[in-house]
Amino acid sequence: MSAEEMGTADEGLASLPEEVWSAELARAHRDLSELDLRFREHALRTPELRRRSTFAKLVELQKVLGRKPQPWPAFVGPEKLAEFKRVSLAACNLLRSVVGRFYRFDPARAVAVYDLATAAQLDLLLSPPNGSDTALSRGDFIATPNGFQCIEFNFSANLGGWETVILAERLRALPSIAAFLAGQGEALSFTDTVEALFRHVLQTAVADGLCNGVLNVAFVLSQQGEDELGAMGSDLMNRTLQSASARLGAPLSTSVHFCRYKDLVSLRDRVYLGRTRIHSVVELDSRVTQAAVYRSFKRGGALIFNGPLSPLMTSKLTLGLAWELESAGLVSEAERRLLREHFPWTRQVVSGSVRFHDQEVAFADLLAQERDSLVLKRADSYGGKDVWMGRSSTAGEWEAASRRALAEGDWVAQEALEFVPYLFQCGEDGCAVHDVIWGPFFFGESYGGTVLRMQPRAQGGPVNLSRTATEGVVFEVQPRPDPGDGSPGKS
Repeated sequence: MSAEEMGTADEGLASLPEEVWSAELARAHRDLSELDLRFREHALRTPELRRRSTFAKLVELQKVLGRKPQPWPAFVGPEKLAEFKRVSLAACNLLRSVVGRFYRFDPARAVAVYDLATAAQLDLLLSPPNGSDTALSRGDFIATPNGFQCIEFNFSANLGGWETVILAERLRALPSIAAFLAGQGEALSFTDTVEALFRHVLQTAVADGLCNGVLNVAFVLSQQGEDELGAMGSDLMNRTLQSASARLGAPLSTSVHFCRYKDLVSLRDRVYLGRTRIHSVVELDSRVTQAAVYRSFKRGGALIFNGPLSPLMTSKLTLGLAWELESAGLVSEAERRLLREHFPWTRQVVSGSVRFHDQEVAFADLLAQERDSLVLKRADSYGGKDVWMGRSSTAGEWEAASRRALAEGDWVAQEALEFVPYLFQCGEDGCAVHDVIWGPFFFGESYGGTVLRMQPRAQGGPVNLSRTATEGVVFEVQPRPDPGDGSPGKS
C-alpha cells in the first residue's frame, strides 16, 4: 500500500462513527489476538471485505447446510484459547456429574425434577456404563468483562456446528481472506470437529475392547428426515473416519452408516444393521433410545453416544441443581470457584422462596422486581424457543412468562450477562457490533473445536440462528516464530 493510500485508509478508519469502531472494540479484539485486531482494522479499510457478495462462495453453503455463514472469522490466540478450553472443560465435567450427585443428595427430589416414574428408573440410567464419561457435548458460553460464563451445556450429538470444517476451508480459499493472511506472520490451525468426534469414537471403542480390526459406526437419524451430520454426506464422513483411524495409527477397516433405530436389531448383545455389525451408535435423535440396543450397550456389546441419560444432563434444570449442591456444601472448593466465576446464578423456578445475592426472597417477587437482570428458560428449550430475556421483553410478555414458569415448574431463572462486543460483517454491505455465543465441543474430555453464533446487538433478544444470527469459524493462531529458529513465518 502506498503512503498516499495508507493516509486515506487511516482517515477512513478514523472517520467511522463511534458506534462502529471504538476503543472498547479494539480491546475486545486484541484480547482474542493481535491478528484478530489487525483483520478488523484491515476490513474496515477494505470495502471489498465489508460486502457480503465478496463471500458468495461461502454464503452459498447456506442452501446446503441450512445455516447462515458469517463471512468474518475470529482469530483466537494461544493464551485466550487455553483459557477458554480450561474453563469450558471444567464446566462440562461439573455438569455431567450433577445428575448422579444430586440423586445421592436428594433421591426423591431428583426423580421429581427429571419427571421420572420411579427411583429405579434413575438408578438404571446412572448405573455403569451410562455414557456420561464419553458423552458428546457442546456448551454455550458468553465472553463477559469478567471472563467466560457458561449459560448451558448440551450433551447430544444432534448439535449445530459440525459443518465448520467446510466453512473454514471455503474461507481460507477466498482470495480476499487469503490475500490478508499472506501478509501476516502468524500460522493458523483449525480443529476439525468431525474428525475429533471420530477420533473419540475410535479411542473409546479400542479402550472398551470392541475393535477387532473393524469399526462400523451408525448415525441414527431422527424420524423427520436427514440430520445435520447426515446432510454432510456419507463419502465425507467415511473419509474422515478413515483419516482419524490413520492419524491414530489404528489399521482398522472402518465404515459409516446412516439409518433409523427401526433398522437396527440386537442379537446376543451385539447390534446389527442388516448383516453388518455396528460397534458404535451415534444418536442424532436423542429423544428415544431403542430398548434392545440399550441393553446391548449396558452389557458391553456396543457403544452408544450418548444414550438416555443425555436429556437429563442437558436439561437446564441441571444448572440450577449444580447451584443447589453448592449451597448445600456438596461441591469442592475448586467447583465452588468455578460456579461463582464462570456460571451465572441459575435456579429452578418454584412457588416458594429463593436466595438471590445473599437475600431470601419469594420467587414471584424476584421475577417482578429483577426483570431487567433475569432470563427465563424452559428446561428443554432449544433454538431460542421458550427463552425470555427480561430486558428485551415487554412488561406483559415478562409477566405472562413468569406466571407460566411458576405454574409449570420446569423452568429456570438465570441472571443475565453483559456481552463483550465484537465486530462482524453485517447486511449486504457493512459491519456491526455483535453479541456472540461461543460453542465448544467436547467428546469425553477431548476438545473438539468451537462454533460461534453471532447476532447484531441492535437485534436484541436471544442469539439464535432461527433469528438473524450467523454461524462463524474460529481459526487458532499460532505464535509468531522466532526469526532465528528456522520455522516458516506464514500459514
